[in-house]
Amino acid sequence: MLAKRINEFFGERKWSSFNGFGLEEFAEVLKGVLHDAGYNYSVKPVLPKWGERVMLGSYCNPLLFKIEDFEIRLTPAYADPMTRLVFSIMSSKSVLNDMRKVSVVTISPINNKTKPIIGSIMSELVRRLPHPPWKINHHPRFRSSPLLALKVKKMWQSWLDT
Repeated sequence: MLAKRINEFFGERKWSSFNGFGLEEFAEVLKGVLHDAGYNYSVKPVLPKWGERVMLGSYCNPLLFKIEDFEIRLTPAYADPMTRLVFSIMSSKSVLNDMRKVSVVTISPINNKTKPIIGSIMSELVRRLPHPPWKINHHPRFRSSPLLALKVKKMWQSWLDT
């Protein structure tokens, strides 16, 4: 709560959360939402930031959607270094494939002008996805962190109220 107020006071805000879809699947649904709503947008792969590559284990380049006054960045999130090490030794291929079905969505800037637009896009996106984006318990990291999974759910549901 305090961090949110500080961000509001100092200006530009951004929103970032995990979702339970791989990069490609999430991007296709987002493209459909943007196209059907008539938004002009461009999509391009960008280089992952150092932290994304190391801490999230980004296995491919993030996608950057530029939409009018804001942008949406989709970053694949495989696993942190310790989880990657442990699960590469002790897990089956199907578990490792499930770990690739998580990505991070980052939206910026969020301000009085962009918030209603982003809210309508996010509401439609949640409606069109095959399952709720906060359903991430297929990934071992979130199975062992119920509070983190709850935080992700609350963050996504915050857009449904806008």
